[in-house]
Amino acid sequence: MTVVDVAKLARVSVATVSRVMNNNPRVRPETTQQVREALAKLPAVQPRARRGPRQGKRVNKHLHRIALVTLGQAAQPWFEVPVMAAVMAGIMREAAKCDVAVQVEEAMDVAALEKSLDGRVEGALLFVSADQQTKFDGKIETATPIVRVLGESMGPGSFDHVGPDNAATGQLAFEYLQSRGCGSFSFMTPVPGWDLIRMRAHGFQAGACAAGAEPPMMFIGSTDAGRCAYYGSRVCGRESLEKLVEEFLRTMKKPAGLFVPRDADTVTVQRLLIACGAKLGSEVVVVSCDKEEIRLSALEPRPVSIDLGAKEIGARAVRQLLWRMEHPKEPTVRMQVAPLVTKDEV
Repeated sequence: MTVVDVAKLARVSVATVSRVMNNNPRVRPETTQQVREALAKLPAVQPRARRGPRQGKRVNKHLHRIALVTLGQAAQPWFEVPVMAAVMAGIMREAAKCDVAVQVEEAMDVAALEKSLDGRVEGALLFVSADQQTKFDGKIETATPIVRVLGESMGPGSFDHVGPDNAATGQLAFEYLQSRGCGSFSFMTPVPGWDLIRMRAHGFQAGACAAGAEPPMMFIGSTDAGRCAYYGSRVCGRESLEKLVEEFLRTMKKPAGLFVPRDADTVTVQRLLIACGAKLGSEVVVVSCDKEEIRLSALEPRPVSIDLGAKEIGARAVRQLLWRMEHPKEPTVRMQVAPLVTKDEV
């Protein structure tokens, strides 16, 4: 009998059978038991004979099969977001270069994620929605190597993580606004609970502190006292972007620099500023983040947006997962891609 026969009997993948036979420590004990029971029921396993390709038949050249999994959100609408689509493009391009087959899957919670990964693929690239963040951290049990892509984690994390340097993004935003001669600095977000937003805010505040500037005013879409306290002492909490923009215009010192840490929110903020009569570029300078051209092209004037290096993040995530599959016992790795403002935008 062959390895394929064992995999069918144990109801696992051929890769899982191989890992069990090589005593890979990342395989679940119950999965290992399934495979060993199947091995006991069959004659000695022989390696599959390699045959040359049949004339007229396409040869499957993929060396590995991995999953791209969204946790907490359906895959299609998520990957239609421009910055996510750019990451996806980087993943698929690098996977093709490395002869890796990629299958897209969805898991609405951690339990579904564990079930989808167990023995079906050799590794997984994981995108975690904001509402699944606390449930995901340190609470997943699987023998499948995982690399998290994008997002942010305030703690050390249990898995490899490839994403943008969110703190550096905030600092770069401050430096850009300072270079434009702004005399006051503000930060605005309707989603202050997201870890990546918090890190961009922290970098923005750190940039101002390092430059000896007055601490930025933080305009956040929440009136929760605990959430407001996270953003420091100079915080204005309101329930909507409309009210945040009103407060910003009422208290700003011209010329005012405003960092909105997502292009998706910048579209709304800039239109509200214009509707209120603010003169963009002279009275208010806006800097954004994500470099989503399809959104920014609709704005006039077009704001500068920090490039997170989305395609490079996707490519590095694939390379890191392949390394992790070969080195399951090595310490977890956190890899950050440096943000940048392109010269034509400065």
